[in-house]
Amino acid sequence: MINLPERYLEKMKGILGADFERYEATFRMPPVRGFLINTQKIKPQEFDALFPLPTEPLSYMPNGRRLLSEEKVGGDPLYAAGLYYMQDPGAMSSVAALPKITGRVLDIAAAPGGKTIATALLNPDAFIVANEVNFTRAKILMQNVERLGLKNVAITSLPPKDFAKYTPESFDLIIADLPCSGEGMFRKEEAAVAAWNENINRMNAERQREILSYTLPALKK
Repeated sequence: MINLPERYLEKMKGILGADFERYEATFRMPPVRGFLINTQKIKPQEFDALFPLPTEPLSYMPNGRRLLSEEKVGGDPLYAAGLYYMQDPGAMSSVAALPKITGRVLDIAAAPGGKTIATALLNPDAFIVANEVNFTRAKILMQNVERLGLKNVAITSLPPKDFAKYTPESFDLIIADLPCSGEGMFRKEEAAVAAWNENINRMNAERQREILSYTLPALKK
């Protein structure tokens, strides 16, 4: 059982009320693993015939799979060849909910690349600018995009305000998966639990407001 911070538990009890016990029970469940099939390289049915581990399809993501195995995949030749990208099935849902896109997309805080990759694969006629201001994280983003060989993604490492300054009203969609509390990682990483505190939450909320205020002028009216 994960030892969650008391202040966090108190906060969630206040938010969830009668649903809190069901929420707390999820922390006793194993993390759900999943991945996206790289449809720019292989068709889903062809991939399924090659992949050696048990999976099940995701109803909301045509190229998404839930991985029914705890085996590590980093050394898998199919992974090294860029035929799939590991991603939490829940994280895919936000991109799956978007309408079909054919224009320009800005992912303003893109590393390590999950939202960019899902958007690029679901919308092959869209052009995605994947930005990550932290250059170290931008290199991780670049490695993931290069391994997959995505043809409709460009990577930048610019301050968010530069997009409003140099490309005003230029993007049909902006994805903003901004710095956050990391509470969604509690079930996966003990370090996320240890790092949690309300001051960080407040600081991240300010950062989110700042990034959004800089970025919104780049969205088409």
